[in-house]
Amino acid sequence: MEMKRFFLKKRILYICFLLLSIFIGNKFFDYQKTAQHLQGIEKLLALTSEDLNDIKSDPHKTKESVREAIDAYSQHISDTLSIAQKITNMEASQEAFVAIFRKVASQLGDIRMIQQNTELTSSQSGIIERIRDVNMYVQEQSVERLTTLAQSDNAIDQSKEGKKIGALPSCSDCNVILISLTTLRPDRMGIYGYQKQTTPHIDAFFKNSIIFRNTVAPTSWTTPNALSLFTAVFPYRHNIISREIDPIYNRKILTLAEMLKKNNYTTGAFTGGGDYNNKYSGLNRGFDFYLDEANYKTFKIKADISIGTGPLFYSPLREFLPLGTDWMEQNYKKKFFLFLQGYDPHCPLSPREPFAQQFTKKMKSDVDFSVCHTTYDDTEPLYENGKKYWEVMTTSDGTRSPFKMRLSQEDVDYMNALYDARVAEMDFYLNNFFEKLKSLGLEEKTVIVLMADHGEMLGEHGRFMRGGTIRGNSYKQSLHFPLLIKHPKITEPLIVEDIVNTVDIMPTLLSMLDITDPQEDIRQGHSLHISNFQSDPTNEYGFSGAKYERSNVIGYFDFPTASESVQDKKWKLIKETIFDNDGFSVEKISYKLFDLENDPNENINLYDAEREEAEKLKVVLEKWLDQYR
Repeated sequence: MEMKRFFLKKRILYICFLLLSIFIGNKFFDYQKTAQHLQGIEKLLALTSEDLNDIKSDPHKTKESVREAIDAYSQHISDTLSIAQKITNMEASQEAFVAIFRKVASQLGDIRMIQQNTELTSSQSGIIERIRDVNMYVQEQSVERLTTLAQSDNAIDQSKEGKKIGALPSCSDCNVILISLTTLRPDRMGIYGYQKQTTPHIDAFFKNSIIFRNTVAPTSWTTPNALSLFTAVFPYRHNIISREIDPIYNRKILTLAEMLKKNNYTTGAFTGGGDYNNKYSGLNRGFDFYLDEANYKTFKIKADISIGTGPLFYSPLREFLPLGTDWMEQNYKKKFFLFLQGYDPHCPLSPREPFAQQFTKKMKSDVDFSVCHTTYDDTEPLYENGKKYWEVMTTSDGTRSPFKMRLSQEDVDYMNALYDARVAEMDFYLNNFFEKLKSLGLEEKTVIVLMADHGEMLGEHGRFMRGGTIRGNSYKQSLHFPLLIKHPKITEPLIVEDIVNTVDIMPTLLSMLDITDPQEDIRQGHSLHISNFQSDPTNEYGFSGAKYERSNVIGYFDFPTASESVQDKKWKLIKETIFDNDGFSVEKISYKLFDLENDPNENINLYDAEREEAEKLKVVLEKWLDQYR
């Protein structure tokens, strides 16, 4: 009997050992297979870069050789999807699809540049469009799969308490009002220390708010920045970097409006049109109501102010803000998201009275400021008969025919006064909105954000405007923007010196609202943890970067360029690249380095004098840019 028990126990132990061996063996086999899949994806993604480089290296290839390279690229990125779909381990699957999305999204810019090459598109447009479509298909499939993985119980990060340390206070189920005022510079606002009375109503309304003083926009113009605001990814990843009607972009990336709509918010947007026109940006996704040129006529909204580059017009706040105010009053008993956008400080600088006279008293200029004046590079002043002048390009109202003219120092001073007047006019009309908001009792249950897409150049470095889609710049006056957050739980001014990138705004709002983002893995922004709340700041660096297309109009800057920058609290490095006509071969790279503590307005280039500091930031910038290569 004892012997039987002994052998039975031995047999059971043997079976358990055998089962454990099989389990461990299977696990090891699965691990091995997963590792092979990940290595295979890595190799294929490297091959896709080689495929594109094969086309870029010689844009004059025959149609057959281009088709071969495109076929290879299409096959390689399609194979990455097939392999990723075989991975059963959830973490490894996420890793695979994130890698695929990041690589393929970063390649769309090169594909666009290939497509814009005249010799290719004239004879081979069909096959070039194919590579673009395959790229976007793989992008969208990757994002869709990542979203599904994140929404499963095992994939969602449950450690929210740890994430909340140093974060801004929660405001679950609060309304959200986001006001973006294009080209508004913080140094022209009272709340940021400006002595002239440009923003008395904004200053009063946001007195007890979070005041961010160290912000960095991703580029110096509106459309790419708007996409970065609403998707929390940089322009090199969303690739909306030009004014294209019905642009190609990844529609599977959920916007801020879509995220809030999915969480039972009623959503409305009232824009000044122009670069916020949905046909250029695709930003109406997730909005129950979206106002732009497409429906201005229905609501009798005038859009007759020319931005100065072709047939691009905008509507001032005074035209549509009453409509936005009415929408808020109609929906204030629901949970809502309201987006307001205005171009009022944007050129042309034609303020109405009494604002113009308020800021231009005793000043004179014969220049017509009802059109825009711009430059595309740093310019040195000219001197004639003891007077200082700047040469600028001026666009005729609503046309693309540029002409050159000179601005004297008196003209530049007058331009700055007109800018202040436009800011004051905008502030005046916003006050009616603020008063209605308060009368509805919304301050107690609403997070209210005021910001700008970017700033404006008003003569600094001999630059006027920012070059638009043709050539940008990375100076402080262009990239630094106001950011004010009025929060029901913040009852006194909270000044934050931490670095904030535009892409951080969406994750921060979602975190405050206690909304989990199923696409967190593809966002490049982060919910802000600020040093004011005894936390390490979210960002050590602020980044900007975009490529700019050449202009086909004589007189404009006629080479593709890129303007990129990195900064910490002490130093800022700017990298400017001029390409050959193909958009790939580098003609010239130049750098500028500024000591932000001692030279906050970036007047003294220390690149040669502080080469060691410059080299440190070069490493950081190139590492950031490598993810897009």
